[in-house]
Formats: sequence, C-alpha cells, structure tokens
Amino acid sequence: MIWISWEHHRRTIEICRKLDIPLHEIVIDRSRIIRIVISSLITLRIINRIRPCVLITQNPSYFLNIWAVVLKIFYKFELIVDQHNEGVIPYNYTQYFYKRACRLIQRHADLNIVTNKFLKSIIDNNDGKAITLFDRIPEFPVKNKIPLPDVFNIVFVCTYSPDEPYENVIEAVAKSRDNLRLHVTGNYKKARGRIDTNKYVNVTFTGFMAEQDYIDLLYSCDAIIDLTTRDNCLVCGAYEAVALGKPLITSDTIALRELFYKGALFTDNSKETITECINDLLIKYELLCRDIKMLKRELNDMWEIQYSKVADRIKELCESHSKK
Repeated sequence: MIWISWEHHRRTIEICRKLDIPLHEIVIDRSRIIRIVISSLITLRIINRIRPCVLITQNPSYFLNIWAVVLKIFYKFELIVDQHNEGVIPYNYTQYFYKRACRLIQRHADLNIVTNKFLKSIIDNNDGKAITLFDRIPEFPVKNKIPLPDVFNIVFVCTYSPDEPYENVIEAVAKSRDNLRLHVTGNYKKARGRIDTNKYVNVTFTGFMAEQDYIDLLYSCDAIIDLTTRDNCLVCGAYEAVALGKPLITSDTIALRELFYKGALFTDNSKETITECINDLLIKYELLCRDIKMLKRELNDMWEIQYSKVADRIKELCESHSKK
C-alpha cells in the first residue's frame, strides 16, 4: 500500500504517518503542462516498480486522480482517494471539465475519504463510496519561541485564495486598538492591486514562509485567525490552533462549529463581526486558552475512533484484493 500526492499537505503527511505507509510526494515546480506530464511519468514509474495492491491518492490534483483511474484498469490495484473540499465541490476550478472529473473519480474509487458528513452525502449521491475522517491534530516536534512585538499578537493564516475574506480581516485589525499586531501569512503578491502592504502600521505581511518558520510564528503568537467563505471547509489553521493551544477565530459555518466547539469564536466574515470577535478574544482570553486545550484532547479521541473505522475499510479492501 502506498500513497501518491502531487501536492504537499499536512493532512496527507499525518494520515500516512498513522497508517505507517510510504508517501511519494511529487512536487514539480514547472509550468502546468510540463508539471502534469513529468508528474504522470513519475507516477507511472512508481506504480510499475512497486505494483501496489492499494493506492491512495490526494485530490486535488484532478489530473493525478484521473491518471490513477486509468492506471487502475491495467494494474488492478484498489484505489482510495482522500478527497479534499476542492476535490468534491470545485470552487477555484468551476469549468465543466472539473465537475465531470470529480464525479468520475468519486465513482471509480473503491473508497473516498472526506472530512465531514456533508461531503460524504455528495459522494453518496454521485454513486461513490465514502467515509469520514477529519484532519488529525498535527504534531509539531520542533517549536521555537521567536521574538514578536510587545503587544497582543494574532496570526491570520492566509493564502489569498478567493474564499478567504482577507481584506475584511486586515481592515478590521487596522482600525482596532493600538495594542494589537496582526501577522498575515502567505504570498501577498497574489493580492497585488487589492492591498497596499505599506498602509497598515499594525499589520505585518510575512510573505511565504518556510514550514518551520511558519510553525514558530504560530507557536509564538497569542491567537490565530483562519476564515473561509466555503460552507463545508475545515480550515487547516484551525487544526494548527488546536495543536498549539491557541484561541481561534474562524468562520461561522456548521462544519466549523461542529468540530471546533471549544476555544473558538465565530464570525460571519464581515469587518464588524471580526472586530467583535477580536474584542471578545481579548476579554475571554484565559477561558479560551483553557478550552482549546480541552478540545485538543477530545478531538484526538474522536479522531482515533474515526480512524479505526477507516483502517478497517482499508483492511477489507486489502483482503478483497488478495482474493482476486
């Protein structure tokens, strides 16, 4: 059993670590067409060499998973697809091709893994087989305290994607009290023309960070913000906040409320409610710190229960394959 991914993602790393299976990350920094061609050839070489009985893939990439569906015909492996939100409901890629690709992948996978019940229902309706497993709370074995301004420091986990209301967050903090500093992660060049990075005296734009630098920033801050306009997206920054015991401000969706039910404040993504959440955060800070640590223990227990069900399904697929 092996896992192949064309992207780097912490969820994939954590599940592979728990399953104790090899992860083949194929991350090619070239133009899109060249990247797809090279990644496809490397994927074929890996499968031809190892001849897995079970192949697990991460979706996105759509092209990886279409390729896996094709290779499944010839190599007869069982295909498990870890479906991220974009793989179930295309948001950034709304063209007809991607919607058709999603349904094709869901139907031809022997098992689809999703993060919540709503996404499972979509795959069930598309005649696919699905099971839920939310992200494992990540482990950060190396964490370093770094010097930050002598004020209340909040990290806004941002990639400047279309579903992130980053302008509202920045404006809300910029107009708030002087004893706050907002650190906005991600490549701010993606927002060129929409944000003047020199305009805000209490906002630091970090730019893209190496992973350890990013972890150290989260570990050293006082609280974390991660928002989305997508209804069924469980944002990575929320898991990271729980892992590091940092109070969280996130979006007011059913999926996020159901999972992060302690130590978090919820906003409708408007500047006004973001400001209200920040004010509440400062008032309730000690209570939120205590609750987020309790939530970590509870989510770890919940994850183990869900994981055991996924592991049983994978075992069934392995046994089924061996009988063919």
